[in-house]
Amino acid sequence: MVPPHRTFQDVRHIEVGGTAFEGYPNRDSIAYESIYGLHGIQTLIRGTLRGEGFCAGWDVLVQLGCVRDDAPMEWAAGTSWADWMRTFLPASLGDVSVRDAIAQRYGADDATLDRLAWLGLFDADAGPAVLEGTPAQVLQSLLEEKWKLQPDDRDMIVMWHRFAYRLDGQMHEVTSSLRLEGRDAVYTGMSDTVGWPVALAAEALLAGKFKDRGVQVPLHRDYYEVILPALEELGVRFEETHRICS
Repeated sequence: MVPPHRTFQDVRHIEVGGTAFEGYPNRDSIAYESIYGLHGIQTLIRGTLRGEGFCAGWDVLVQLGCVRDDAPMEWAAGTSWADWMRTFLPASLGDVSVRDAIAQRYGADDATLDRLAWLGLFDADAGPAVLEGTPAQVLQSLLEEKWKLQPDDRDMIVMWHRFAYRLDGQMHEVTSSLRLEGRDAVYTGMSDTVGWPVALAAEALLAGKFKDRGVQVPLHRDYYEVILPALEELGVRFEETHRICS
């Protein structure tokens, strides 16, 4: 298990559909050993994919303590975002700007600092609407506004799986990846990948294609061998590769 303060430092660079992403370990991977029937495997990593540069920026916020959700705090009325950020920095850096202080303290590069500036965290004229709560709650109030899907925005769903195993004395690697872009801010990739499987499962249930009844986790082939081909017809398809490693 990776300690929380190192989560965004243990980054893997992964390419899916010609686009580069950063992958980092996410929460408890071991629980999935039994869920997927992978007993006895040596390594199991469950992670999250983000765009390039995300992890470096988020790591700064982690090191500062801006994502802590276990320490309720209170800030004075009129606190700017720059003031809020300075509360997480040593007083010895009080004679330089917040941007320069973070660069000195954490070695953040210009690209990372530019991303934090885009969020408004160095703004001296605007500040958080939430002045009581944990740092994570205050930061969340900002991100919910800045990351809101705009009418002209499109989302993207990306999944990447890698399986490495030894067979007959040779190492094999199988990868399976999915990249799906939404059409607009209403018909999103997220809504498609959540709504379509449910709709297809309902159709299959009415047609008597499923043996079991009740709430089921679709991990058995009785479910996915029905739903995955139907999803492919809608454009949701995984690309698979297999290679024998030298």
